[in-house]
Amino acid sequence: MTDFSDHLNFYSSQIAVLDTCESLMESYSFLENYLNDIITAITFAKLKVLHSSIITPFDLIEALKHISQSLRTNNLPLPIHHSAIAQYLEIIELQAYQSDSRIVFVLNIPLVSPEKYTLYRLYSIPILDNRTSLHHFLSTTYKYIARNDDSLFYTAVENLEGCKSLQGKIKLCTNLFPYPIDSDAICEAQLLRPTNQLPRTCQISVVFAKDYNVQQLGHNLWLIAVTDPLPVTIKCGNREIVTKVIINNSVLKLQPECLAFIGSTKVYAQKLMEVYHNVTYNNHPVIIPYSCCNHITEELHLPDIEPLKLGKFNTEDLKIAQHKLNQYSDELDRRNNQPFINKHLGWITTATVTLIVTLIILYITCKCKKQRRLRIGIFTSNDNPPPPPQTLKALTAKWKTLIPKRRPSVGFGEPIEEEEIEFNYNKQTS
Repeated sequence: MTDFSDHLNFYSSQIAVLDTCESLMESYSFLENYLNDIITAITFAKLKVLHSSIITPFDLIEALKHISQSLRTNNLPLPIHHSAIAQYLEIIELQAYQSDSRIVFVLNIPLVSPEKYTLYRLYSIPILDNRTSLHHFLSTTYKYIARNDDSLFYTAVENLEGCKSLQGKIKLCTNLFPYPIDSDAICEAQLLRPTNQLPRTCQISVVFAKDYNVQQLGHNLWLIAVTDPLPVTIKCGNREIVTKVIINNSVLKLQPECLAFIGSTKVYAQKLMEVYHNVTYNNHPVIIPYSCCNHITEELHLPDIEPLKLGKFNTEDLKIAQHKLNQYSDELDRRNNQPFINKHLGWITTATVTLIVTLIILYITCKCKKQRRLRIGIFTSNDNPPPPPQTLKALTAKWKTLIPKRRPSVGFGEPIEEEEIEFNYNKQTS
């Protein structure tokens, strides 16, 4: 019995040790999984990604419901249900830091105002002035502008890099402040409201433009800016090819599986993979009676100014585009405001040179005729006696009194005497 009891106690001790080891293994596994979750959470936190190891979808929905009940002025950007969890995970910003022995994860959930704004993409296109054949552009500062439905407030957006996309092509942007649309608002905001005159905050650039520009607006939608008639050829499958000539700025919309040749530019239509019924691509053209070039004369010629090539004009880079537009506009103003002499310097120079050459030719012609008459007079004066020598000597003496006196020389009188001898010789021979 003693041996049996000893064996029983021994096996009982082994079972207890095994139970203890199993408990230790379970604790170790739990700690390992817990540490792995912490490491995974920290890793995703560095990537700014909210992982389920930080908060489960169920806990996230409960937290969003609690937050929604405590809001007074703002709202959550999306409805609270399981189908919106994936989008919430995309827009929630995650931050992490260590506090003593704890790791704290902070979830920044964006809040939105209850009023929605309509976002517009701004495009500045050339408008022709028929009197001077120049074009004017409306200078834009921002690529995008948004206004509310009542057209009372607007907000300007430089780019959409800081905005996040939600369902239905809705953009979620932060750090934007609405401003009232009044007479002091930027030009683009005032043009979104009905107006019959150009706002005073608008800046116009006048240029000498040529060529054409093709800008894609959206799915199968292109904006064509032209300065001269431009052929557009459209081909859709087996249907007949259509060619049209456009003379004004136009918007081209192609059906799926169609292609078009816009001048020498080829564009393709794509199949619409996603269709959002609450998104429209209606354009908002600005039609205001305005004359850009009343201060420019019709006689203004610009043969030495290279025209602005619209095909090489990058409308996406507003700073470079605006710089080029200002250069052309300043050059046109300088040409138009320069004095009359500088403006017509070429013609004045040509006329002056022509007048001088004409006067020289007339002078030479008159001189030649005069010398010819003198020669004829000498040959025909043999019938009349020449003036007496005393008269010639008197004229010579008078001429000497008019000439400044110079130091006498030995040979001064010899040419005169020689001329007198020759003259007398002619007299004797006559």
